[in-house]
Amino acid sequence: LGFTANAYRNRERGQNLSETGPVDGVGNDSTQTYALVADWIWRPSTTIQARAYSARYDENNVTTPIGRPGAPARANLNERLQRLDATISHAVGSRHFVQGGVEWAQTLYRGANRLAGDNVGQQVTATDAWVQDKWTPMRRVTVTAGGRMTSHSMFGQAWVPKAGVIFKLSDAWILRGSFGMGFRAPDLGQLYF
Repeated sequence: LGFTANAYRNRERGQNLSETGPVDGVGNDSTQTYALVADWIWRPSTTIQARAYSARYDENNVTTPIGRPGAPARANLNERLQRLDATISHAVGSRHFVQGGVEWAQTLYRGANRLAGDNVGQQVTATDAWVQDKWTPMRRVTVTAGGRMTSHSMFGQAWVPKAGVIFKLSDAWILRGSFGMGFRAPDLGQLYF
């Protein structure tokens, strides 16, 4: 069982020349991350790993014009990430190594949105389940097959298969072949900010 935590806080104050003239700026940002990992050897041929992760980032800025009229400009960015996953690995004799797992992740992104003109924020959740079998039918041949099912709160569901084969022709030569597909949804920053 392992746990890590990290925190950072920063405050900056300065003056610079912006596109509208000289400004005085004050900025605050902070980051916190937490991670918990548990490894369990259930049986000699079976292991289980579970992980939990949480991260947050906050940034707030105020920019005030120097020597000319104008209201202070405020900007912010707030991000949250939560992630849980678990994997089980099991050796079936000496020829099969089977793995499977589940993953859940949720992201929240809020900030001064220049595209939408608001500060509402967006949230997305994704849940994945996956399985893979690494099979060695002969000493020089290994076949891997598996797939992943993704359920995304904005883009629906997608099935992603993969397969590969390795032929060890000699101690110096290996022949590999593989096929796979992928699904990657754009993150919230790419979609809205």
